[in-house]
Amino acid sequence: MQVEAAKWREALWCAPPPVFDALGFAHGPLQTLEKGEAPLLVVHGAGERGLSLFARVRACLERAGRRSVSVPLALPAPLSALEVDAVINEILLERMPECPEEWPGQGWDGPLYGLGDPEDCSALA
Repeated sequence: MQVEAAKWREALWCAPPPVFDALGFAHGPLQTLEKGEAPLLVVHGAGERGLSLFARVRACLERAGRRSVSVPLALPAPLSALEVDAVINEILLERMPECPEEWPGQGWDGPLYGLGDPEDCSALA
């Protein structure tokens, strides 16, 4: 999920949403949820076990006053990671600004791109 978080920051210029597995979500984040407008995406398997897990998570979210969106994955692990990546890409592409060539802080990261260049490294010392 590190790659998806980095893509989120690059595409939408904001912090990515938190990511939890079902048990990790139940032990802390669920208790601190506030009622809000944005639905929570629940990524799960498309089989019987995955649908059962989604139903349980949805029931918890409803008690907390939050909506959920089911994102069933058809592929088995580890291929399902590619499916999650595709879902995140679709969300980002729908919400990205039309002109991604202009972004806040443009050019600030220039010194990092010369990191492997010996001349740039000696200039920073």
